[in-house]
Amino acid sequence: MKKFVRYSLIGGGILLLLLIVGLVAAPYLLNLDSLRQWTEKQAAARLGREVTIQDVGFSWAGPKVRLSGFSIAEGEGFGTEPFADLESFDLKLKFLDLLRLKATVEHIVFSAPRVRVIRDDSGRFNFDDILERLSAPPEASLPLAAMNPGGEAVQAPPIDLLVEQIRIENGTFFIQDATIPRLGRGITCEDVTLLLTDLSFDRPMTIRASLGLNQPGEDIRFEGKVGPLGKRILPAKIPLDLQLTIEPFELARLPKILGPLPMGISGVVSASQKVGGTLEEGILFNGDALLRGLNVQKPGDQQLVAGFDGAFTLGGRLDVSARDLYLDSSRLEAHKAIFEAAGSVRRLGRAPVVSLDVSSNAIPLAGWEEVLPPLGSMLELDGDLTFKGKIRGTPGKDLLADLSLRSEKFEADRGPGLMERSSSEAAAPPAGKEPLQPIKAPPITVKGTAAVKDGRFEKISFSDLTADLSQKGTRFSLDNLSLRAFSGGVQGSAWADLGKLPLAYGSSLSLDKIQVNEILSSLAGMGGILYGTTSMDLSLSGKGTEFEDLKKYLTGKGSLSGEDGRLTSANLAGGASKAASLLGIGGEGSETTFEAMKASFSIENGKMKVQSLGIEAGDWSLEALGDIGLDKTLSLSSRMTLSEAATARIPEERRRLFPKESDGRVQVPLKIGGTVTSPSFALDTSAMGEAAREEVKEKIEEKKEDLMEKLQEDLGEKLKKFF
Repeated sequence: MKKFVRYSLIGGGILLLLLIVGLVAAPYLLNLDSLRQWTEKQAAARLGREVTIQDVGFSWAGPKVRLSGFSIAEGEGFGTEPFADLESFDLKLKFLDLLRLKATVEHIVFSAPRVRVIRDDSGRFNFDDILERLSAPPEASLPLAAMNPGGEAVQAPPIDLLVEQIRIENGTFFIQDATIPRLGRGITCEDVTLLLTDLSFDRPMTIRASLGLNQPGEDIRFEGKVGPLGKRILPAKIPLDLQLTIEPFELARLPKILGPLPMGISGVVSASQKVGGTLEEGILFNGDALLRGLNVQKPGDQQLVAGFDGAFTLGGRLDVSARDLYLDSSRLEAHKAIFEAAGSVRRLGRAPVVSLDVSSNAIPLAGWEEVLPPLGSMLELDGDLTFKGKIRGTPGKDLLADLSLRSEKFEADRGPGLMERSSSEAAAPPAGKEPLQPIKAPPITVKGTAAVKDGRFEKISFSDLTADLSQKGTRFSLDNLSLRAFSGGVQGSAWADLGKLPLAYGSSLSLDKIQVNEILSSLAGMGGILYGTTSMDLSLSGKGTEFEDLKKYLTGKGSLSGEDGRLTSANLAGGASKAASLLGIGGEGSETTFEAMKASFSIENGKMKVQSLGIEAGDWSLEALGDIGLDKTLSLSSRMTLSEAATARIPEERRRLFPKESDGRVQVPLKIGGTVTSPSFALDTSAMGEAAREEVKEKIEEKKEDLMEKLQEDLGEKLKKFF
């Protein structure tokens, strides 16, 4: 036993002496230039790219290997700049582990690496060929004896591989993707740092990383676990369990990253996202984000969004290989509104396919004009709105939203922007004023249903509205429309085209038992003139709501029938009596009460052209035709037919002067002029009999004689003053 210990000590001392001598002599014995050339050759063979190394250094203080000026050539078709290069690569081993035939790497350090990740318009990456070669089994094991330039390659003994630490310091990554328009010019990730600890083939490693977008700093951070890598490294199968953090990021920096934007943007966004899984099986994600003070301006400082705050949460899975995004849930809370969506966005890129189920809470409508100024310019809103439905298709191609809209209370008034669009002066403004531009069609088509329990649009109040809603381009339509308004029922359809200047619109409506005074008050500002219950069929189309535009563009037709009415602006019988007073007919009163009314009409050139108008009262009936101007002027030809009782009250000698019905009832032909609020009446002598015309002439002659006599008397009195 003592001999064994003694010989062991002697042997150990000899081995230690040989090791010390080897450590001192190794830097002199190694041919570092040959090592550089061999490393270039091996790397080029493995990667399939030209690899250059400017310098190789070796030190037994570790031992440690240092490569300087390392560069990998770019793939064919992706330019002339290197695919990757770095200032230096340091590898330090643990010496004592080498004695146990175990390669333990204390650290690997990549100093100032620069890498270009490029994808062409065919979807090919500039590293696809490298991944294919790395995925293939190696042709030979590492020839350790190759450190001796004259040695031959030998099979390396099986050893464990463990890297205690891998670091990337001050890295720069350039990313360019021709399949994504905004990445076509490329993004630079600067100040990239990466720390991997406890790297091995058979257990997860810890990772911490950060980078700045187009500037040094920590805009994005992530940390967590990656791996295990496996004995045969396939990137798509490496498990991930990471926490991704976007530090408060100023959106005003985006133009410097993505290039010029079509509008100005500012605000701060931050996010935290947990991701896990593999690239092959899919990446699971779950996290939230905050948006504060979002401002968006069009060129010319027109504010589109002002001070918008929002909170987002979302979770789902990303299928990287198929470029499919699956949303289990997503939620946006902003301005007392909650929007939710779930579904998928497949084939992410130029032509994604969207399939989402969407919904909201009862969104309060008041106040949105504060954060969306264009909305306030178009409409002033109050009440609530809830939606639920589906969004399907490809943006810019066939994206369709099928929605159910519901409101317990909905109130809207036209804002100045919409009022301006309702005038042709906006489309052709005076010299020196910028013309109004049409609204562009949104990249989506909307259809569905709408329901409003109680509502108001300007002066029109309504309830129990239901309709089929559709939108295509800038045209919005309501079909199968039904509502309660003007104390009656309304059914039909209506549309408006916001892309036309002036605003174009149309409707086809059936109004059942409505109150005439209410509809005249709401639509024409003529309340207090005509009362009664009426039913009406009406179709209209036009552009603009200003009077000049109505005269020029408004067309339509309609018919109505009413009952139990009252006209307060005139007594038709009294007007007829007054007009016929020369014929001995008298009349009293200032209003007209009628039992029934019927009319048919068309609208064009600023006038309602009455084809027929019939009014039934107790002692008379009236038939009329002519024009009622949109400026409220009247030009009607009418014939009032008296009842038998009213006819009997006219002296016999007077009756012969009027046209008669076959049963002897007297007719009084009238011209109705003036305005709706102040009509005038005159006999239509051209429609009266010859006897009446002669008597009128006699009356006129009598008045002429009386006038001549009076003039002569006056003239005589004046002449006396001169003599």
